[in-house]
Amino acid sequence: MKNHDGGFTLVEVLIAAGLSAILGLVMWRMLRTAAAATYQTDVRIRSDAELRGAMDRIETLLLNANAFTVATSTEVRFISDLNTAPDYAASLDFDGDGFPNSDDPDMDNDATLIQPPTAQWKIGYNLKDDDDDADNQIDMVWKIGLSTRAGQPNKSVTVDYSKNGEPWGGHEQVLIPNVISTGVFNFYGSENEFLSPGATTYDTNNDGLVSVQEIDAPANGGNGTGRIDNAAELKAIVTAALSIDVDANRDGKPDASMSTEIMPPMLYLKRRP
Repeated sequence: MKNHDGGFTLVEVLIAAGLSAILGLVMWRMLRTAAAATYQTDVRIRSDAELRGAMDRIETLLLNANAFTVATSTEVRFISDLNTAPDYAASLDFDGDGFPNSDDPDMDNDATLIQPPTAQWKIGYNLKDDDDDADNQIDMVWKIGLSTRAGQPNKSVTVDYSKNGEPWGGHEQVLIPNVISTGVFNFYGSENEFLSPGATTYDTNNDGLVSVQEIDAPANGGNGTGRIDNAAELKAIVTAALSIDVDANRDGKPDASMSTEIMPPMLYLKRRP
């Protein structure tokens, strides 16, 4: 027999190759798992930051609401003063009284005029007056809604505004893409008569909340349609709540979720006698 010369047999080479392949596969799977986890973490962090910024914008807009005109689970529309317009002319003097608009409590100088009830929306001090520039149009109506956009599988929360009767769509912006929530808005009233006019009996189940169903109940003056859809019901709103789930990587699971509640102070102030 010959002595072993230090080389490798075919069997040894095959075993080594097999072990290397197994170790390589294990390392590849570990790296892939780590990369996927890092990607998911990055998606969640970015989604959370973007959602927080968008929610801040929505909160700021809703804080300026002084009357709701539409309030559903997928859309809200509300009136606000002219100073919420992106092109608000703060330094101008609409009525020529020597005070710039930003310092004038009655920009069109009509607070002392007497008008029939159908026209009272366009007279008074700025908060009561929805026509501060005296063009016979409501100054600012904002719309925030959940919509489906072409080419996108998920929904988006968009914001738009109509200034002086403009048609919708001219200022629309996407605030939050890839929303998987079926509804984002909820609304509450109050049993405080000063906040929700005529609401002293709204909380029928005594849970401390005045829900959409209680606002809509015929016993409370609602029309029983299951939603807030007439002037009396809209006036009962005190708080708007938002709850949004975002699926940034479109895998069917939420990557960021956020909820908030806004109580616009101007609602009460505008309703005062």
